[in-house]
Formats: sequence, C-alpha cells, structure tokens
Amino acid sequence: MFFYALITNFVKILWVDDKTLVQTLKDFHKANGITSSSVGAAIQLWYMHVIIGFYIFLPFLSKLLSTLTTRSLFLLAGLCSLPLLHMNFFTKSTGAIAGGYLAYFVAGYLIINRLSFKWRKTAIAICALVVVCSGLWAFLVDMRKDTFQNWIHWYSSSPSIYMGSLALFIMIREAFCNARPLKIVTTLSRHSFGIYLVHYLVLWCVVKFIPASKDSSSVMVWNTIIYFVLTLSLSWLYTAIVIRIPFLRKLVA
Repeated sequence: MFFYALITNFVKILWVDDKTLVQTLKDFHKANGITSSSVGAAIQLWYMHVIIGFYIFLPFLSKLLSTLTTRSLFLLAGLCSLPLLHMNFFTKSTGAIAGGYLAYFVAGYLIINRLSFKWRKTAIAICALVVVCSGLWAFLVDMRKDTFQNWIHWYSSSPSIYMGSLALFIMIREAFCNARPLKIVTTLSRHSFGIYLVHYLVLWCVVKFIPASKDSSSVMVWNTIIYFVLTLSLSWLYTAIVIRIPFLRKLVA
C-alpha cells in the first residue's frame, strides 16, 4: 500500500502537476495512507484499509458462519442488512455493529454454501427482474430528488446495490455453473489485484500525454474510452511482467 501510494503520488504531484520535489514530499506526508488516512492521488487505495480489516476479521467470521444452521444464516443475513433500510432505529441499533460490509459477506456465504435452486431458469429470470428493478429504483430516486443521491450509489449504504448485486451473483452462478471459464477471464482474474493497485499510476501517466478535453460531449466520451483501454492494457501488462519476477511478485499478488 505504502509503495503504490508513494509512486502514484510522486508521479501525479511531481510530474503531472509540475510541483517541486519539496512540495511533493510535503504533499506525500499528508497523503501516504499510513501516517495519514488520505491516499492522495492513489485514490483506489482507500479500499486497502478495508481489505486489511477483512484479512484480520474474516477468519473469525468464517468460523462462525460454518457452525450456523441455514436458518440462522438467513436470520443473521437479515439482521446485517437492516442498516441498509436507512431507518434511524435500525441504523443506530445494528449499524454500528454490522456496518456496511458484513451483510455482503454473510449473504455471499449463504448463497455459495447453502443455497441451491431446483428450477434454475426460474431463479435466473427472477434474479434478472430484481437487477432491473434495483437499478430502476435508484434512477427514480435520483429523478424524484432532482439531484445525484450519493448514498444510493455507494454499495455500503445502498439497498438497491445490495439487492441487485446479490441477484446478479445468483444469476451468474446459476447460468454458468457448469460452463468452462474463458481463458481471458481466468487470466484477468489472476492479474486483477495488480491491475487494481497500479491502475491510477498508469492513468495519471496517460492523462499527462493525453490531457482531458471538455470541448464537447463526444470528445469527452472518446477520451474516456481511450483512458479506459490504455489504463487497463498497460496495468495488465505491468502486472503480467512483475508477477513473473520472483522477488517482485508480492507487489502484485
């Protein structure tokens, strides 16, 4: 985490923003993710704090879930999802304990280890309907408020994302449970953590050579496509190379 915060912030502040080395060091002291909670230009690393917490907490959660009956798991999943209803009583009574992430892990364990569907096509159809309705509901809330509602587009606070993601998870599992995985998907999965760690560093380099344009909507769309393709490709290439070098492998895996 510190390594990628260091090089990403140095590239962004020193090279892209054209600041002096002294200014760069001062800014990095305020945004290194270790002595400071901010990660500065390495925006993606905000999630590393959460991941570290997961690694500490999940072995205990796994032990607990494996001992519960399926009925108890359903009850626990329901209790953990109550804060997503955004009712003051549930938010104050269960939100402090369950947080915004526990519900996903409990429900995910339940789906993977305890749920099976006799009528697979029916399950897929129902889940597809839930995905569509979840997205439509979020859209209608934004339209009704006439402004972008941050809480409904952030997965740790959004009931629509929670329901939609669980339904999509079940849908994909039931549709592809017996299918052979595509090689490109398997390769991307193996390199995904390295891509995640380095992609903002690559993005800032791309932006330096291809500055963002606000001339028109079409130009902005093309810029976005170019940024996405180049950032994904170069991040993937970097990870594929580094993962083959024994003493550097830990930087991406």
